[in-house]
Amino acid sequence: MHYMLLGNDQRVLEDDIKKYDIRAFIIPLPPSEREIVVPHRFLSSNPDWRLAYFDDVNMLFVRRSDAEQTGIPTYQYLNPFISMDTLIKNNPQAKIALESDFGLGDTLSPKSIALLIMKRKFLGLQGRENEARRISQTITELCNQPERSPACGLR
Repeated sequence: MHYMLLGNDQRVLEDDIKKYDIRAFIIPLPPSEREIVVPHRFLSSNPDWRLAYFDDVNMLFVRRSDAEQTGIPTYQYLNPFISMDTLIKNNPQAKIALESDFGLGDTLSPKSIALLIMKRKFLGLQGRENEARRISQTITELCNQPERSPACGLR
C-alpha cells in the first residue's frame, strides 16, 4: 500500500492515477462545503469511481470496475457533495436508490453523524417527519458523547 499527498489540481490527480495505477482513495470527509477540494469533486462526480464507505472522518472511493469485479458494495446515489433535493428532482429513480443507499449506510456505519444528517434530510424531503424526528434524536444522543463532538460540527 502506498500513501500519497494529493494536491488540488485535477490534471495532476488524473496523471497520478494513471502513473501509479491507483485503485482506491481514502480521503478525509470535509467538515463543510467550503472545504471540498478537487479530489472530493473529481472522485464523487467521475463515473469511474464509486463511494464505497464514509463515516464522520474519512471516505473510501474505489474504482468502479474493481468494485463490480470483486463485489464491493458501493453507494449508487448517496454523495455528501450533492444536495439531496437536487438529486431527487433530477432523477425520479433516485428516491428508490437512496433508500437502498441508506440501508447500506446503516449496515456499514450506523453511527455516522454525517450519514444520519443526510438520512434525516431525505426523510424530511419525503414528508416522513416521524422518522426524521427519530433520526434527530439519535443524532442528539450521539452528539452528547464527548468523543463524538467533533463530528457534530458537520451540521
